[in-house]
Amino acid sequence: MKTKRIKRKKIKVKNVLIFLIIIVIISIISFFIYEKIIDTNIKNIYINGNNNIKDIEIIRTAGIEKYPKISKISTNKITNKIKKIELVKKVKVIKGLFGKLIINIEEYNPLFYDSKTDKIILDNNTLIDNIHIDNLPTLDTDNINDTKLMNKLIEKYKDIDDDIKNRISEIKYTPNSVDNERFLCIMNDGNYVYITLVKIEEINYYLKILPTLDNKRGVLNLDYGNNFEIIE
Repeated sequence: MKTKRIKRKKIKVKNVLIFLIIIVIISIISFFIYEKIIDTNIKNIYINGNNNIKDIEIIRTAGIEKYPKISKISTNKITNKIKKIELVKKVKVIKGLFGKLIINIEEYNPLFYDSKTDKIILDNNTLIDNIHIDNLPTLDTDNINDTKLMNKLIEKYKDIDDDIKNRISEIKYTPNSVDNERFLCIMNDGNYVYITLVKIEEINYYLKILPTLDNKRGVLNLDYGNNFEIIE
């Protein structure tokens, strides 16, 4: 009886070497990706949207001033830390490639300096410590005891143009028998402007009215009409 010979396939050394080389290359690339892209230290921090909060305050509050490994940080934890800053309304933290960390900030808008409390009033009607923001008008809150009135002032104040806001030095609550939502704006140029919340947008015409005053100082009544009373 004849016996069958079993032919064994010879493993080619060349193919084994090619396979090993491919494995080594993949390992090197994976290591490079992990070390240089995924597990690298924070190299650049980009902070967007902050106008009144300094970058260094955000970085220190987030606890990333030592630029730790980006894989070790939690975006949720950083977000919650930054939210503790009183001026922060919203925050979003994004991990980028090659050690890039992006922090997008939305701030509350500072509106007035409260003369009674020496604090800043934000657009959500909360008070924060005075952080010395330029061009904020002083609001005399001694007579404003109605929260609804304060909220309405804040809401209507948004209708005033920024260039006009920067010209207002002080705001006083001056109700009369006709209107309990009447305010006096003391302008930086020395003029006095009476407004009412219903017609608050009338003050946006101030710069157009100003040339008609012949460089005289006085009281501009925008609460009823637009008559001007000269101060002798």
